[in-house]
Amino acid sequence: MRISLGKVKKEMRSVCFDGNSLFLIDQRALPFKLGIVECRSAKQVALAIRSMVVRGAPAIGVAAAYGFV
Repeated sequence: MRISLGKVKKEMRSVCFDGNSLFLIDQRALPFKLGIVECRSAKQVALAIRSMVVRGAPAIGVAAAYGFV
């Protein structure tokens, strides 16, 4: 995902796993704010999906799969 912060443009992943936590761009906050949600358990990932932190079938599928790891 390309994000513009003023004149600065950055590439960010909407779903990122670091081996311990799953980080999701909070889709509810866009386009006015960039928020990151950290999930450390399957229960937190399920809550993020239900509360629409992550949107779109591909991103939901990837987030759900990481929830099992």
